Amino acid sequence: MFDIGFWELLLISIIALVVIGPERLPSAAAKVGKIIGQVRRTWMGVKNEFMREAQTEELRRQIAEQKAKIESLQTPSLERVMDLDNVTDQYKTEEQLEQPSESQESQAPRVEAAENVTPEVVSASESLNIQSPSSDSQK
Repeated sequence: MFDIGFWELLLISIIALVVIGPERLPSAAAKVGKIIGQVRRTWMGVKNEFMREAQTEELRRQIAEQKAKIESLQTPSLERVMDLDNVTDQYKTEEQLEQPSESQESQAPRVEAAENVTPEVVSASESLNIQSPSSDSQK
């Protein structure tokens, strides 16, 4: 706190001995010691309080920075999910356009089966009284 050397202390003690006197010097020195101790404790308390406040403020600032980083990392993730949803929706619509309709799919095997009909099959179906699907739709 103060830069007081040996010679300064010796000069102060000689002046105190002359001014206060040898009888009251020990009690005066004890009182001065107590006052200096209280001042030091008070100063250290204030200093520690400022240090704690500065550390608390630094921690709050770091927490705010980390929250901002977390939010910046989450936002692109949400955008990516939305982009993926859009891509899957586009893919689904492209698949639907590429797939033939159900009526076309159901008619394709019938046409292929009709092409493979031979006279033997026709005579066998007549003997068993089997009607073709085309005759069912005509009725």
